[in-house]
This record gives sequence, C-alpha cells and structure tokens, in this order.
Amino acid sequence: MAMLVQRAPGVSCDYWQHKIRDITGIPQGKSLRATDLVRPWFLVPQHDELSEDEAADLFATVRRKLLGRAVRPRVLYAIRYVRNLGPEDSLPLLYAMRHVARERGSIGRYWPAFYEEILAGQLELRDVQVRLAPELAQVWLRLYEHTRGALYYPREGRRFIKWPLAHAGLLRDDEEVLRAFGTTLATEYGGDPSAALLLPDDLDEFLLSLLDWLEQTGDFANSHLARLVHKKDGTDVTIGELAQRWLHDQWEQIAREQDGRGANRAGLIRRHLRYDAARHRVLLILRESVWPGDVEVRLHWGDEVPVHTRFISVENSTECSPMEILVLSPAWVDNASLIVGEKHYPLRLPKPSENRGLVFRANDGRATRQWQLGEEYYVLLPANQLREDMANILFEEWVPLGPPDGQWDGYELLWVRTSDPLQVDSKNGDQGGVADVVARLEEATERLRLPSFGHLWRPRLYLVGGACVCANGKEKAFAANSVPWLEVRGIWDEMLPLTLTKWDEKRGDFASHATLELPPPQAGWGQIVELWHDSVDATEGRYRLETNSTPHLSFQLVPPSTPLGLSRFEVYLEVEREDGLTRTTGLARRDLDRGTLVGHAWPLAQLTLGISCGAWAPTLPPIQADDNGW
Repeated sequence: MAMLVQRAPGVSCDYWQHKIRDITGIPQGKSLRATDLVRPWFLVPQHDELSEDEAADLFATVRRKLLGRAVRPRVLYAIRYVRNLGPEDSLPLLYAMRHVARERGSIGRYWPAFYEEILAGQLELRDVQVRLAPELAQVWLRLYEHTRGALYYPREGRRFIKWPLAHAGLLRDDEEVLRAFGTTLATEYGGDPSAALLLPDDLDEFLLSLLDWLEQTGDFANSHLARLVHKKDGTDVTIGELAQRWLHDQWEQIAREQDGRGANRAGLIRRHLRYDAARHRVLLILRESVWPGDVEVRLHWGDEVPVHTRFISVENSTECSPMEILVLSPAWVDNASLIVGEKHYPLRLPKPSENRGLVFRANDGRATRQWQLGEEYYVLLPANQLREDMANILFEEWVPLGPPDGQWDGYELLWVRTSDPLQVDSKNGDQGGVADVVARLEEATERLRLPSFGHLWRPRLYLVGGACVCANGKEKAFAANSVPWLEVRGIWDEMLPLTLTKWDEKRGDFASHATLELPPPQAGWGQIVELWHDSVDATEGRYRLETNSTPHLSFQLVPPSTPLGLSRFEVYLEVEREDGLTRTTGLARRDLDRGTLVGHAWPLAQLTLGISCGAWAPTLPPIQADDNGW
C-alpha cells in the first residue's frame, strides 16, 4: 500500500527556491532573466517575513550547502560552492543573508550575526569576514547582471555588506517616520525633489537634516529608523540611501498635500563642505535661508564665539546671507545650535571623518559622493591610508598638494583625474566586462576609504540645452521650438532601451511616443541623445522618459510666448585690444596668445576641445562646465 509521506521543509534547496519565488512574487518555472521584474527589484517578501521556525530551517538548508558534510568544515569548500553558484540557484543563500540583516541590524554586527545564524559558528569568524565575504558580494553582483540590472544595486555603504543591508528593506514604522519627515521637507522646500535633499549627491546633507529633525520633534527619537541612522559604521549611509529613494518615489503625493514652500518653519538649513583651492583650505558653507518675522539669526558652535549672519528684513520675513566658516581641523565639534530670535534649533554640521576621505568637485569645490570617470577632483584623506597601488587603479593622474591650511597634520590633499577604464577597454579589450571594471573601482575606493563608484551602475538621465521657460517645482517646461536634448550618464553592458512617453488624456496615462536603444558607453562620460528629429514631432504636451520601463523624469513642451532665438551651445574668444574687450568666433592666430576661450553650454556639460594646426592635433582631456554651464 502506497503511503503519502510529507517531506520535511528544507531538505533540499528546491523547496526554498519555490518558497522564495512564492513570497517575493516571482513566477514559478520562468527564468529571472526573462521575467519582467519591477525596477528596482528588491529581494523582499510581498507580505509577511519568515517566522522563526522558517528562518531556522532556511539557515540550516543554506548551511548544509555552504559547509557540506565534513566533520570539520573548511572555508575553501564554502568558497568553491559560492563561486560555482548560478544566479537562479542563489536565491536561498541571498534571501538568508538579507533576513539576517533584517533581524540583526547594522553593518558592525552583520558578520558575527551571519556567522552565528547561518554558519552556526562552524568556521573561523575572520575567515568569513576576510575570505568568504568578497565571494558572497560577487553572488549579489551576478544576480544583478542576470536580471539585466533589475536587482537593486545599493550605491552607498561598505561593499561586502551593503547588499544584504539594503535588501533588508525599510520597516512600515520606518516609512511612517519618513512620511512625517517628507511633509516637513515639502513645507520647507516646496515640491521640487532636487531642492528637498532627495538627489543622491545630497545624501550627507539629507542625513544631517533627518537627524536634526528627529532631535527637534522628539516624537521618533527612539524609532527603529533613528537607531539605524545614528550608527557611524556605514549603516547610516546605506539606510539613508533607501530613505531618500522611498521619499523620492512618494514625493509627488507628499508634495501635493502641502501648500508650497514655507519660510524655514522647521528650522532646516542647507549646509555642505567646500574646498577653496585658491586659498587651500576647507570651508563649511551654510546656505541662504528665509525665516518668518523680523528676527536676529546667529550660530552657536562649541566654545566658539557666536557667528552672526548678515540678514535683512523683507515683507515680514528675514532673509539671511550664506555663512562661510573655516574648518581648521578634522577634530571639530559637529553639533551646533541655530538661534532664530528666541528659538533654538539643533544643527548638525558635516564633519570630516577621522578614517574616511572626502571628495570635492574641481569646478566648484563642493564635497560630493557622486564622482565620475575621467574627471578632475580634489581628494582629502588620512595620509596613512594613501596606497599607491590603489590610487593608480582609481586615478589616471594624481598630485599631492600637502595638508590644507590649519591643523590638518596627518592628512593629504590630492588633485586627481579619475581613470576611465571603459575607454581603456574599447582600445585594448583586456579589462574584462563592466562588472569587473566596477568591482575593481569599488575595491580601490574601499581600500582608500573613499566614496563608492557603485552609483555608475544605474543610468541617470538629465535634460540639457533647450529653452526652459518655467520650473514650477515639479516639472520643467520647455518651449516647443527650442526642445532639450538628453544626456545619459552611467555604465551598462547591454543595449539600453530608452522610451519617450507622452501623456494621453483619453487613457489617463503615459503612452509610448518614441523608442531607441543606446549601446554600452565607450567612455565614462555621458552620451548626448537627440529626442526629437525628423521622424518624431516635438508637439506640445507632457512627456516622461523611461529606461527598462522605469520612469526617470518628466517635463512639458509649451507654446513659446515670444521668439527665443537661443542656441544650445556657443563658444567665442575674448580678446583684449586697444579699443577694449572684443568677442570673436574667428580664432585668428594673433589672438590665441592674448585671448581667453569661453564656452557656454548646459550645467555640468562634458566638453571636448579639439585643436589642429597642420599635422599637429593634440588630444586634450574632456573638461566639465560649472553649475551655470560656463
């Protein structure tokens, strides 16, 4: 007589392959590569997390695969298993890793938790941290590539731990805290997400403002999110990136509920670090601000004498000029108090970390996390962390400039031009694939303790040129007779589908208007795309740009009110002659040694200058325009 035997869960990975597909909403029997996944795709359950018993069973299943059946397991066996693990078969392992991060918290405790929960203490902890961790990070990267970039690629955090921590996701309680903070941002800065600290390069400032707000309100000071963003081991930047992305996705609804920009009702103020190359010093910049009423504004900072800002009263409000404060050393007090009339607002100040470096844009000196390939920067880092082998991977050229003015002993400031390995690939073909390029760059930045290049994996879209006639806080509007072009930055290793959609009133949704595909970049700087040409009409309406069905940005084309006569790009020579300063576009030889070449394009445009004189045609590196396009 046949007997029905119920198989114990977790006996094989097949059970957990099906289980994880079920709870994450992946169709059974279909390759992840062929599945139309939401972008970005997080490895998270659609409903409840695993129970304790289920998690224990998953850990046991993964443990058996990692360690085999040896009485005394060896880390080499685990490394071989991980290296041979295919993307489709990696779901149980990766889901177990993100579950540990979900339940056990931050970066500083992650590998001990992984060691206890998944490995049951059967390997040496140091072997796990030093030898196994890099291999596990490669499993995440292989799944990212296998899903054609759908899997969420975290930009920020330490490269071996940011994957499971990011895919642990935000709790519902975290989202409630962020919604309340988003309401404050919308009241303060209006409906433009770029002004409300939601761009990737504003991550440090976003975290400082979030911490100020948590302290000021007090309602969420002990929340799960507050505990995570207070950690300084890298957890804060990974969680901050998730928080920024969640608010950006919810921003249209949050901003719609507000009545436009307020006048610093929450006491938030923009702030950032800047390197002043002319005077070789580091500055703290507090941006201009507007406060209700006729009040005095001053900054109390440590034991320093209060700094009084310049301010004027305009229509029952106080407009304050930017404040510029010299940063004398890395060991400075990072908590201050902004006093507005009788009110005190907590103000956290960006502080150079004792063991991490800073990157400043060369064109305006502002600190940044979003550095690019083939561009110039200033880099400030502890001198004992400057490794020549890693610097040579990361930088095509680098020149030590010594410590900045002040008490910066033990620090080194460098002028650098980042290398462009993509350009090397196109010439030599010996650098490996895009994933290998990014892996090498991330290893170099990790060793030098500098911001990651991980953000390059995600294409970013910018509108450039054209005649912008209105920016209403949500969407820019361009004159239909002077349309913008598109700049696409980032790197990808397959043809990138790009879709221009247009709002259809009858459908109440965006519909495809034009499509094209972009080949993988042959250099690290952006590709310029003409959106409208002979076969695509530039008609009035609302448009949205998408890559792989992921919306990026929207804008409008409107009727021009007057003939604009603007050009997208102009270049001329300013020549000083006896009758004054003359502009000319004809570059006569006699003018070249007395003139200054001036170019005007769009903000942060990548420009290549070509020079030829007979057979002499030197190759010049690309240059970048400033924030105003000069």
